[in-house]
Amino acid sequence: MIKNYNEFERRLIKGLMKLGLKIKEIIITSVKYIDFEKFGQYGWWDFGQSSPMELAIKDEKRFKFQSEAKIIINTDNIRIRKILENPIKIAPLKDIVSVCNNYFDEGMLIKIHAEIKKAN
Repeated sequence: MIKNYNEFERRLIKGLMKLGLKIKEIIITSVKYIDFEKFGQYGWWDFGQSSPMELAIKDEKRFKFQSEAKIIINTDNIRIRKILENPIKIAPLKDIVSVCNNYFDEGMLIKIHAEIKKAN
C-alpha cells in the first residue's frame, strides 16, 4: 500500500523518464466508470474516448464501487516498450510503501481523521 502517493508518483515519473520516456508519454489518470450498455453492441470499443484514454474506462455496473487510477505509457518507442514488458525497478520504495500479500475481494474501507487549524 502506498503511504505517500505524491512521492511515489514523483519517483515513478523520474524512473520512467530515465528509461527515455517523455513526460507527455506518461499518463496518470483516474479510472472512469461508465454504463457500457449505453454505447450499444460495438460502441464499447472506444467508449467515446480518444486513444489511449479508453484504457482508463471500466464498466459502471461491475466496478462502480471501486476507486482506482491507471498509469498509461503512451509511446511508440520499441526499445522502451520492450523494456516495459517486464517489471522495472524505478527507485527504492520501502520508505513510502508497504507490501500487502492479501487480496481484498470484499474491498477495503479506509477511514482518515483530519484536523484543520487556522494558520497564524
